[in-house]
Amino acid sequence: MSEYAGKFVAKALAEVPLARADTLRDWAQRGRDKDIPELVEACERELLLRGAAEETPEVLAIYEEWAAMTEGMELEEAIFTAFGEAPPNQIEEVEAIRILHETPGIGLAEAEAQYSKGHFLLVMAHFVHIRRAFFRAFLPAKTSTRDRMVDVLINREKREDGMHYTLRPETVAAWSRLGVV
Repeated sequence: MSEYAGKFVAKALAEVPLARADTLRDWAQRGRDKDIPELVEACERELLLRGAAEETPEVLAIYEEWAAMTEGMELEEAIFTAFGEAPPNQIEEVEAIRILHETPGIGLAEAEAQYSKGHFLLVMAHFVHIRRAFFRAFLPAKTSTRDRMVDVLINREKREDGMHYTLRPETVAAWSRLGVV
């Protein structure tokens, strides 16, 4: 590998946690084309951690491993394990977590106003969706219309002015142990 190519790879590897999913897919393909396995591995790992990996048999096997890791755990330990293995991404989740932690009972309108990236509700849903294999035992049945995946981590309260959100005590405890909050 040339010195120039080495610099490109080093720069790309440093930017993997901040890159968009489509960019990661492009870099992974470029890494396969140019035989740069460390770039391919870093991009595929990041896509996996974001829940954006193509669901190949290998990826599905990893999800089964994740589910087995938290089997029989209490919620706080499952949260600790899930976010330890798949840390919050710097692009969207870290800011949303900070807002929820600093403002218990925050309303959706206020959260959307504070959140710089838009789509606060979608990002909140991704907290669990991305790590759903870890939370399999805690997720509501598919037939449930009242419960949502996010209820694993966040208490929702409907008020006159709309829905309000507070981190569950188990979430705060696990994220505190991990240094997330």
